[in-house]
Amino acid sequence: MEELIRREDGSRVEYDPRPVDQNDPEFEEIRAAVMEGLDEFDRGESRPAREVFAELRTKYGFSR
Repeated sequence: MEELIRREDGSRVEYDPRPVDQNDPEFEEIRAAVMEGLDEFDRGESRPAREVFAELRTKYGFSR
């Protein structure tokens, strides 16, 4: 079941909430993005989740 989600720029894209497995065409792209994030974390290039969520709440007007 695919859903439409809105990006920050206002465009809409399809989103499929089903899990991705190794047979999906996007698997390698997703895996590479996750590995890049882990590498950034290992290099100390991360931010505390509390800080990121506070920024998102401010940016999008959400409360806890």
